[in-house]
Amino acid sequence: MCQQAVSLLKGMMLMDFYTGCSDGTFEMGEDWIIECILCGERHRIDRNSLNITVAQHGNAVEHYFWRRCPCRKCGEELFYRTKVYERPEGVFAGEDHECDDVEFVKPPLIYEVRQASFGDCNIGHVSKQWQHSNKKIQ
Repeated sequence: MCQQAVSLLKGMMLMDFYTGCSDGTFEMGEDWIIECILCGERHRIDRNSLNITVAQHGNAVEHYFWRRCPCRKCGEELFYRTKVYERPEGVFAGEDHECDDVEFVKPPLIYEVRQASFGDCNIGHVSKQWQHSNKKIQ
């Protein structure tokens, strides 16, 4: 039984969880403006309220910024997310914007940040202040 548990743990993917606009590698440069595709209501999403998951996927690291909320006008559940991919050598490899019942009014502004200044940090609920190089990803 113990051997089986060890095998399961070896196959599990390690993930880091954060809350805010940055995970120390990539940062959302501004609040998100999204629009419900059912009723047209626009919502401003505070970039500091995002959930962030970082996980290794094959040879790439996926930085997953996401959140969900109900539409103020029609009540539809809006799920919006941006994935930023990093190559093993630490180089930006692309981004992907996926949404359910919502469109980005403009694509998220993403910066590469490599110098982080941490405040009180607890994985799962992180309060961070970042010093970054303002290196915009295009």
